Amino acid sequence: MKYLSVWLLGCVLGAGIGAAVLYYNPLLDTEPPLPASGDWVLSYRLPGEGAFTHGSKLSYPRRPAGIDELWEDTIESVGVGMFALEGGEPAAPLAAASRISVPSARSDFLTQGPLLSDYWLLTVPGEGSLFLEVDSALWPFFRDTLLPVRYLGRPWQGPATYEPTIGPRGDHAGQLRGATGRFRQATGSVIEKYRLEDFGATQARVSAELSMHLDPTAVTDSPQP
Repeated sequence: MKYLSVWLLGCVLGAGIGAAVLYYNPLLDTEPPLPASGDWVLSYRLPGEGAFTHGSKLSYPRRPAGIDELWEDTIESVGVGMFALEGGEPAAPLAAASRISVPSARSDFLTQGPLLSDYWLLTVPGEGSLFLEVDSALWPFFRDTLLPVRYLGRPWQGPATYEPTIGPRGDHAGQLRGATGRFRQATGSVIEKYRLEDFGATQARVSAELSMHLDPTAVTDSPQP
């Protein structure tokens, strides 16, 4: 009995120390590169006029009401969204996007915390389309917002801004590749920025920006077939 008690005490202390190291680990507070002048910036809002669905493991509401959830075991941790992005003034839809979000296989809970991988298909009508791959560090949002509000019942201390992009490029930016039209040969980088305007137990309101840096020598003046 004495050995069992010592073992249980060791497990509790070890779990507590591990949680403290994770919570206060300064390595988990990363900063993405800053947008450069001349970057192509598109904005969107969540929730917006588009559609969003996921499996039962996520608490964020699906839109529109009545949309089917992703019930299959292999994709129940996946989020799928479709929405329009805007840029400039006056604001008008400039691009249509579909995005698949999955827990990243590159997550490292000691140095980066949980990561989310987003795979975008961004289409600009009449011009072409691009693929984007962005890894986002979730721990700052979990620690500062999700855990206190939804799990500890504390009042939200917002608004708050998050710049979670951490890869997969070596410079901590997301990867951009051209697919069709005038962007067919394009390469470049992308970073995301989120402003959390409202957050509660069952809802959230977010404005977001994609800042994309394209190699100008790889973008043509007119769409290609």
